[in-house]
Amino acid sequence: MKTKVSIVMPCYNKEHYISATIKSIYDQIWDNIEVIFVNDGSTDGTRDIINEWVPKLSKRSYSVLVLDQENSGVASAIKSGLEQANGNYVCFPDADDELLPQYVSAMTEILDNNPMTDFVSCRIRTRVSENEWVLDDVINMDYEFQCENRLEKLLLCKFQLSVCNYLFRKRLLDELGIPKNMAISPTSSQEPQILIPVFFSAAVGKMIHDDLYVYNAYARGLGSAHIKDPIGKILGDYHDLQTKTINLLPLDTDDKERLINIAMIGSMIHSAINISKKMLDTVARHFLKIIDNILTPYPKMPNKILEYFDIGDILQYISNRIMGKSMLNIIGKVYAYGSLGKRASRLLPILKGTSLWPSVFWDIAAASNSMIFDGTKVTNVKADAVCSGDIILCFPTHENIFNEAITLANNRDAMVYSFEDDEIKELLISFICPQLCDCRSFQPYNKMKDS
Repeated sequence: MKTKVSIVMPCYNKEHYISATIKSIYDQIWDNIEVIFVNDGSTDGTRDIINEWVPKLSKRSYSVLVLDQENSGVASAIKSGLEQANGNYVCFPDADDELLPQYVSAMTEILDNNPMTDFVSCRIRTRVSENEWVLDDVINMDYEFQCENRLEKLLLCKFQLSVCNYLFRKRLLDELGIPKNMAISPTSSQEPQILIPVFFSAAVGKMIHDDLYVYNAYARGLGSAHIKDPIGKILGDYHDLQTKTINLLPLDTDDKERLINIAMIGSMIHSAINISKKMLDTVARHFLKIIDNILTPYPKMPNKILEYFDIGDILQYISNRIMGKSMLNIIGKVYAYGSLGKRASRLLPILKGTSLWPSVFWDIAAASNSMIFDGTKVTNVKADAVCSGDIILCFPTHENIFNEAITLANNRDAMVYSFEDDEIKELLISFICPQLCDCRSFQPYNKMKDS
């Protein structure tokens, strides 16, 4: 007999979408499915639609359970459903998304064929309009679950934060105290209460690269413009759930505090990804104050750093330092390309006295008396001087000029960077705020005892 899979689905006022969601469950290739609907106090026609589908699902040979409760939030609904689940494996799709027909079968087969694997995840396809989908390919996302410091990676948004595309062994969640210890919030999420204990544990996970889950952003209207207070929701409610869950981990107080602080950095990264640039600009100085308060020793971030970088760049820099990522190592000469432009006049003073300070300054418009701010001579481009391993630092942003620099670099086995490249941004941030390089909070919690 096929393995039994429990689908636990919280439902609250989803009358416009839930029928399509249930239809996608009905269309699953896998047959041995238990569907647990948790009606979280819906006030629209959600419960009536569930009632219409129950006999159809039963005729499909699914076992069906409908639980009704007062509106208590999605985490409470997940907790109620998990307590009743009888499947070997369990998943948590949202009531306004859709599952591809292979969603259950593909992930179940992974667990069936790999007894040492505890959970599996698929990729997400996001519906952005009625007839348009995009693959949810988050920049810098990690798809390898068996890695060092994976809990920090989770907290820093390096893994998919939703649980809707995961299938877990029910035994694993029970052993980790889920749902027994699940923190409940009527206004927030269920993700951190599940994923933090799983990623902290020794549980083995696998990723399949098929996109089997459809996140219905178009139908939901859950973009940042529709959330009245996205900063408060993410930094307040969501981070509060992270804090409560981290405090349940078997760690000492210092280690918990460090993870809570990393979670706050990740929450700010999450905010930076999900809100408009205009809104992000309005909270940037507030974010700097939070960074000052949670990193030790206090870096005292200068506000002038926001003249050169978005807060998202600064948060990514901190994230990379936490994860121990190395910065660009300058070993050859640095050539400044386009040294007389406005951008060069603004950025060159920052580079003075640093490892990125150019040895030679070029500009195609250079005259015999051309100089930069400190009196250093600027000459025309002399490609023959460039050697293998050298860096050409391109100041202009015009595509044609940058392509000229790339051609020159390729011909001489050199490297070319612009100030839009993350490697250069990170060096500049370290120059403007060197205190960030020395923060004790960057050390992994399992190595802090050695310091």
